Amino acid sequence: MKKTFFRGISVLLAAVLTLSFVACGKVKPQKSKGDELKTVMTLDGQDIYFEELRYLTLNARRDMEYKYGENCFADPQKGAEYKTELEDFVWKNLKKNAVIMTYARELGIDENSDDVKKAVQDAVDSLADQAGGKDGYLKQLEENFMTDHLLRYNLQASQVLNLLQIKMIESNVIDGSDEAAKAAMEGDDFIRTLHVY
Repeated sequence: MKKTFFRGISVLLAAVLTLSFVACGKVKPQKSKGDELKTVMTLDGQDIYFEELRYLTLNARRDMEYKYGENCFADPQKGAEYKTELEDFVWKNLKKNAVIMTYARELGIDENSDDVKKAVQDAVDSLADQAGGKDGYLKQLEENFMTDHLLRYNLQASQVLNLLQIKMIESNVIDGSDEAAKAAMEGDDFIRTLHVY
């Protein structure tokens, strides 16, 4: 009788643990709040949202304040120059993902394929695991002026860019030969990173 009871408890405990691991393994897409999905511009028919403008602007501003000094934008001599640098950076990067997605669609790449969706979800789940779970993941996003929606879009664009590069190599738009790779590595535009801290 005791053995049966403990076996039953063991099976129940195993089932509960398994369910908790399965349930915690996936971070479902989080809804954006307020004006985060307000369209700030349209590029080739693709909406670019406030969340991306905010993310790029606030992170670039923080980086520039670290690089040039906390009050760099108020500097009477260089403040205008720094503002222009910030605007140029944001404008250039706002267009980047939209251009990738538009060109990929033109070449018949499906940005919503099951493979792309799985890669995005796997990356989000990995980030959540590294952050200690969903709450830690969402906190890190917030600290970096990011939303789950925007992160997923950026990850999707990254996956689509990989597919785009493969398609361009296959159609000889990009030279994917060993000789081209060797020439690029020996050229002036190649930088090898040994460590990232």
